[in-house]
Amino acid sequence: MGFYFKHFNITEYEIDGKTYDLTNITLRYKFKEVVKNFNYAFHDYTIPEDIELQNLSHLYYDSSEYTWLIILCNDIIDPHFDYPLNSNNFKKYILSKYGSWEYAQLNVNHFERFAIYKNENEKILDLNKPIIIDQKVYENSYNDDGTKKYPNLEILYEKEKRYVSILDHEIQINENKRKIKLIDKTYVSSLNSVIKNIFE
Repeated sequence: MGFYFKHFNITEYEIDGKTYDLTNITLRYKFKEVVKNFNYAFHDYTIPEDIELQNLSHLYYDSSEYTWLIILCNDIIDPHFDYPLNSNNFKKYILSKYGSWEYAQLNVNHFERFAIYKNENEKILDLNKPIIIDQKVYENSYNDDGTKKYPNLEILYEKEKRYVSILDHEIQINENKRKIKLIDKTYVSSLNSVIKNIFE
């Protein structure tokens, strides 16, 4: 984390009558106000597998010096868990949190509706963002006598719904972390000169 905090100056804080020299992390908010003026310079970027944060800076900006810029632009608080884990570390994370890979694979995290169908075969649309549904909605069906299993709930077609395992849910969270924003390298020097005024 030293590569990050070295860009923040030191401020005196008084706590319980004693004065301490502490890193002024409130500068993050000033930074966010400044980069609003550089919105046109941002573009979407997908982090490749096995590329660490420092290496990403070197890969894109040809220097590891701008790791802090990636952190601040993407509001990363913890570089270890706000950044995508590689395959090996992801497996370790799953084992540590759930005890086994099989448990995460076989147990349901939630149920969701991801499409709308007019009938069993005619799709109306795919939902851009799946809707989390109750287990009873997922399981609802018609009884042999034509009544609903859960009378007050709608019945979804099989092609409209799915269950999401704990493992699939964790994979999706990790993959979402790959989608970040980067300042175009042609604007970095301009932004850097503005940022220096914040950090001084």
